[in-house]
Amino acid sequence: MSGLKIPCLRASTVFSVSIICILLSNCGIFNSSHVVFDKIVFGKGGGFTGKYDEYFLNKNGGLYKKDPSTKAFIMLKELSHKETKNIFKEVESNKLFEIIFNHPYNITCYMEIEKGTVSDRIVWGDSKNPPPSSVVIVFDKLMSLTKTNLNSGVNKNKK
Repeated sequence: MSGLKIPCLRASTVFSVSIICILLSNCGIFNSSHVVFDKIVFGKGGGFTGKYDEYFLNKNGGLYKKDPSTKAFIMLKELSHKETKNIFKEVESNKLFEIIFNHPYNITCYMEIEKGTVSDRIVWGDSKNPPPSSVVIVFDKLMSLTKTNLNSGVNKNKK
């Protein structure tokens, strides 16, 4: 008889644990909506020359610029952990990864949020179809980072 109770006990234990996990996940203890991004790619360009300035900020704070001739990314500077965290939090809190926006124009700006092999790209430039203000605010912050301390002695190629 004791041999029959053990398999029943195991099945009921597995069932109970499964129910508890489902209940906890619905209560928000396991928050699956928390998104951590690998990097934010951003840039601006187009026009007569078709030239684009492209940058990316990775989750470790490395800010890189794409060399147009070699297509390699060159490190511009390393952001502090706090500064990087604030930017990534702003992207997440404004849910920029959920925005579907594709309105390019002669001069186009873009921001691409990447997580592994998945990315969401926001493209704008047409003044008749402006992006949400949160997109512009984050983009302007990112672009301002590229203008300061460009040559801090760090010059590493990395992709």
